Amino acid sequence: MISKTLNIIRNLLSAINQKTKPILNSFINYINIIITNRILPFLKKFSKNSFNFTKTNLQKLLDFIKNYFRKENFQLYKKKISYYFFYAFADFYHSFCKRKKNLILFITAVILIIFWSIFFNILFFRNTWEGVKIKKVVLQPGMNVDEISKLLFEKNIITKSTEFKLAVRILGKQNQLYAGTYYVKKGMSNLELAKLFSSPDYFSLGGKGKITFPEGYRIKQMAALLQRDFDMSEEKFLKETENDSLINLIGLSGKIKNLEGFLFPDTYIIPNDADEQKMVKILFDNFLSQVYYNQEIQEYTQENPQRLLNLIILASIVQAETAIPEEYPIIAGVYLNRLKKNIKLQADPTIQYILPDGPRRLLNKDYKIDSPYNTYIHNGLPPGPINNPGLEAIRACINPAEHDYYFFVAKKDKSHKFSKTYEEHLQAINEIRGNQ
Repeated sequence: MISKTLNIIRNLLSAINQKTKPILNSFINYINIIITNRILPFLKKFSKNSFNFTKTNLQKLLDFIKNYFRKENFQLYKKKISYYFFYAFADFYHSFCKRKKNLILFITAVILIIFWSIFFNILFFRNTWEGVKIKKVVLQPGMNVDEISKLLFEKNIITKSTEFKLAVRILGKQNQLYAGTYYVKKGMSNLELAKLFSSPDYFSLGGKGKITFPEGYRIKQMAALLQRDFDMSEEKFLKETENDSLINLIGLSGKIKNLEGFLFPDTYIIPNDADEQKMVKILFDNFLSQVYYNQEIQEYTQENPQRLLNLIILASIVQAETAIPEEYPIIAGVYLNRLKKNIKLQADPTIQYILPDGPRRLLNKDYKIDSPYNTYIHNGLPPGPINNPGLEAIRACINPAEHDYYFFVAKKDKSHKFSKTYEEHLQAINEIRGNQ
């Protein structure tokens, strides 16, 4: 029961910032030691029926706690939690607390649980509001924590000013809150708000905040991320990626429909005045800086737009095939070997790209979809990139590994087994599936 309880608590902490996890896990482990070494031995003295009855009520309590942190309308669950909490411990009291020593242990456990609940609620309760996803707040020079708390409450950014002030003081940030313009996302906890207002990096950089586009993200995923975190229009962003004036700058007007493959995946500071058009320009300018004007890449493409396009297409496939950078050159070599022999690439990521409901597990019918991106039925490269690759994948396609591999299959650990012949490839598939 104790281990299940601790696991549930750890699951609730899965979304918490990595820097705070060690502290909270240490607190959990401390409670675990107290309960396991002091309280649990006394519980074993209970009658079997009484102990099972208590465990049943505690499990109901834990179920409601899980719902408590999933639901915004938590008041209803708070009542039910309180009901099962006190119901369970009323049974403890009658069966366990008759002796003075047991009563002290019981009170200690209750205090620890109450302390933990208050501590968790103050720091990690998520502030929400109706309407827009992001609110602008300006902290004036000289504002103290009380004034900031009042301002946030008036703007309906926080629900309880006292809890925010306590969170700031628990973290010791009451004298480290910087004046400036901030953009607060819906659902931020008091802990996250305190870190936001006390971050000199954020203040010095300005802007609405940071955003990271992982390598291999498609433009649709970029658009969705901007809409989710910064309330930008997904539709407008996608429309701006079709800007022919930008496409013409890299000599690909008429050859590609949008800037898929040419928006560089990186971490960005979102400017205060950023809109969908400006964000596309920022990502495209970074591609020009990191890739297009890169000396090594320019020497490879020789300022030939088609060579650039083919390079980015191949790099996007390599990027999608593996999350292991060391494999990029090997996989690039596999596809280049197949292209030289006029063998179909048969790259699964190109099929995923054309699926309206992807990514998902591919079915036999998917390999027969009539699309120029289907590398199972068409020779050569697809007509355009299938994502926005990172610099390592691009460089791997310029400097591929030299080998005689033509096939590869994913292993259980996400790495790949490479084969020179189709017979070896089938054998590798059977071995891997047999081990799974």
